[in-house]
Amino acid sequence: MNSADTLRQIHRFLKGKYRKEVDAFCIYQWVDRCYFHGWWDLGVKLTSSIPPNSLNPEYHKRLEYLFSECRNRLEQQFVEIKSPKATKLFSLPKSFWKVCEGLGIRSGGSSNRRLKLEYLGEKVILIETIKSDKCTFYFSDWGKDKLVDWLKTHGFEHLKENIRPKKASGRQRSRLRLSWEEASNLVRFIHEEVERNHSLIGNIRNASPEAWEKIRDILKSARVIDD
Repeated sequence: MNSADTLRQIHRFLKGKYRKEVDAFCIYQWVDRCYFHGWWDLGVKLTSSIPPNSLNPEYHKRLEYLFSECRNRLEQQFVEIKSPKATKLFSLPKSFWKVCEGLGIRSGGSSNRRLKLEYLGEKVILIETIKSDKCTFYFSDWGKDKLVDWLKTHGFEHLKENIRPKKASGRQRSRLRLSWEEASNLVRFIHEEVERNHSLIGNIRNASPEAWEKIRDILKSARVIDD
């Protein structure tokens, strides 16, 4: 069985959707595969599903080693992030979170399903389906066409095949599947737009009465507002 099939089986099992009976030795083999492929988080989660004394002593000894290694690698490469008002911890690659911290991005929101990233109180992106090798960016207010145009403009047109559009409550929304390296690159450009919009709003709020009068004249001439 190839690694993709094994990974699907593991995810189904952890979600409680795997219909076949799975014995302790099968789970042990999965943990071994997780260690081999670097699926550290899955190896840690699977180990807790093996009851004590359900394997030969030699296998339990090997299992302890695999669990220890997966946990150590996970701690070395990942960091646990929690939204201020949520209870769930999200495990993110340290390399990705370092990029976010360098941009001044912080966690926000209160959802246990999605991690909200913010910059100066403004939403940057929502992240869901967080796994050790990939994640999904959730664009709650962007339809597929808008996201495709944005990706083309910023040199990420090759990612358009990863878009999963969804229409909910009459609103267009999109999900974009990404590797963590792709996510690190993309979050920089999204942050630039949020930062630019934040500065623009700040300039408007701090505008002088004379500047406001000019803005009003422009809007009147464009017939956006009445006299």
